[in-house]
Amino acid sequence: MKLKHVNFFDLHAEKLILAAAVLFAGLVLLSYFLVNPFTLTTGWGTGMRPEQTEQTVLRKAIELEQQIRPEAPSPLPEISIPPYTEMFRQRMARAPVQVDQFDPLSEPGLQYNMMGTSLAGPVPLTVPRPPAPHSVSARTGFGVLPNKTALAEHYAKESPYEAGSREALQYGWRIAEAFSALVPDQEPRDFRYVTIVGVFDLETWRRKLRSSGTDGAIPERWWRNMLDLTDVLLERQTYDPQTGQWGQTVVIPFLPGQLSFRDVPSDWPSKEQAQQVVRRVKNSQDQIVRPPFVPMTEAAKWDPPDLEAIVEGSLGASGAVRRLSEEIDRLAEQLSRLQTMAQNSAPAADMFRVTQGGAPEGADRPGVRASSGGGNGNGGDASARGELLAQISRVKQQLAEKTAARDQLLARIDAVGAAAPPSSASNTPRPYPAVAEDQIAFWAHDITARPGATYRYRVRVSVLNPLFQQEQLVEEQRRAYAGKLSLESTPSDWTPPVEVEPDHHFFLVGGAPRQQEATIEVWHVYNGRPRSETVQLHPGDPIQVVLPYAAVSPAAALQPSIVVDVLETTKGSGRLARKNIEMIYLDTQTGRLNRRTVETDSASDLRTRLRSATEVVNAEQPESPVTP
Repeated sequence: MKLKHVNFFDLHAEKLILAAAVLFAGLVLLSYFLVNPFTLTTGWGTGMRPEQTEQTVLRKAIELEQQIRPEAPSPLPEISIPPYTEMFRQRMARAPVQVDQFDPLSEPGLQYNMMGTSLAGPVPLTVPRPPAPHSVSARTGFGVLPNKTALAEHYAKESPYEAGSREALQYGWRIAEAFSALVPDQEPRDFRYVTIVGVFDLETWRRKLRSSGTDGAIPERWWRNMLDLTDVLLERQTYDPQTGQWGQTVVIPFLPGQLSFRDVPSDWPSKEQAQQVVRRVKNSQDQIVRPPFVPMTEAAKWDPPDLEAIVEGSLGASGAVRRLSEEIDRLAEQLSRLQTMAQNSAPAADMFRVTQGGAPEGADRPGVRASSGGGNGNGGDASARGELLAQISRVKQQLAEKTAARDQLLARIDAVGAAAPPSSASNTPRPYPAVAEDQIAFWAHDITARPGATYRYRVRVSVLNPLFQQEQLVEEQRRAYAGKLSLESTPSDWTPPVEVEPDHHFFLVGGAPRQQEATIEVWHVYNGRPRSETVQLHPGDPIQVVLPYAAVSPAAALQPSIVVDVLETTKGSGRLARKNIEMIYLDTQTGRLNRRTVETDSASDLRTRLRSATEVVNAEQPESPVTP
């Protein structure tokens, strides 16, 4: 019977399945027995059969051989190999030195922590800025520069050339000529100086280097022997009394003949030359951080600046003791003079009695008045006497404070077993003891200060650059740092105002008001010491004097004040009435009218100090006759 409703596939399903099975089996047999089913994937592509590998490798080898032939340009980057053999021979030929004097300038080989995981090259480094100096203070004074011939002879002996050679003499004259731009050649060559002292903290600099970053930190073996100072840079501003503003910041040049690495070039002919410069910096630290002062004549003196606040030793303390002793002597003299004035002005019925120590008995007791209670009971007399007693009390307090400060310094000197104070005539730096561990005490000089001017200073220091001559740097940092010898610190704070003592002072010491005549004592600094001349001046006369021993009159350089009027005044009344001479004068620098009296000028601390200094200098160095 014929099937109905059956299509072709239903009718021949068994045959179709059998045909597909036979076809699949044939393909499997063909794949495994006639064709290799395995392929390789290489850098030259995918789908390579194993039997093709040998031919492909051979063909690629032939291509590479053709590329590396001398006549063909190489596609590979050129690799520069350092001359290890020659470098080793040079190091073997060097003189033996201490281990810490070797400087790792561009060590050979690869550095593990400078390379990434892919060895792609050095990573950028974090270069911190050295910290600012601290404990900066100033000291002023005046000196006398020798003439040009004496300077040339001095620096010829200090030159790096053979003694007596032509080069040494030329070097000395160059230095002497350089001083002429700072101090005029007129005789004597008086000048003012300001010496700035301070401290640089090495431990702070180490901490900044260690904490500069994790991935980009400078390797410690690069900087641990590169912690020396290369320069102390001094900056100054001048105060304008008319505007009340500070002027522009100027850099004070280093002294002629002073060792400096401030302007070294950035292109170095060889590694050996760069290495020599680093060694010279290390061996010259005393001259860099504490440079010698300028040579001076015997008429002037210079001591290393006082570092008693930061130096634990006797050199700074002994200098302070000497000055405190001078101050104590001056205060004792002033106190004795005030006591005499108090005794001479005291009436018979005075309740006060000046004791031997200088303090009026009862002056500090409650309920006791600074008045005699006698005479006419004038309040002006009581006020004048009260001022005198108060001044005695103040001087006595100052005397006690200075004496206590001197005793403390003497005790400190005894505790450290200090030697005697150094001679003040020396102009060379002394080996200061360490300020503290990992701290460097330094100083710098300014001999261009003008008499009577007011300045303020700040300091920058430079230290050896740990990236100097290193090759394992990224290209940008190599251009910026590899040839740079030093890194400059941030600036210190400004010092308090530094007032440079003027060339001249004057004091009213007498006069005749009816004749309109004022007797004035004028002081000048000449040949390293204060000198005085007494003149009689009248209204309209400038307050100046031509010194008879000066070849060039100092008066030519002054901006003198001008006498305006001479008066007679009376202070107090009755038995305490005192007549006083007063002078009114015009200060040409400020344009203001000022007053001076004989009483105040005669008791001036400044006048007493000038007179005491003159007596001390004359006793130590008797002055030889000066040819005008």
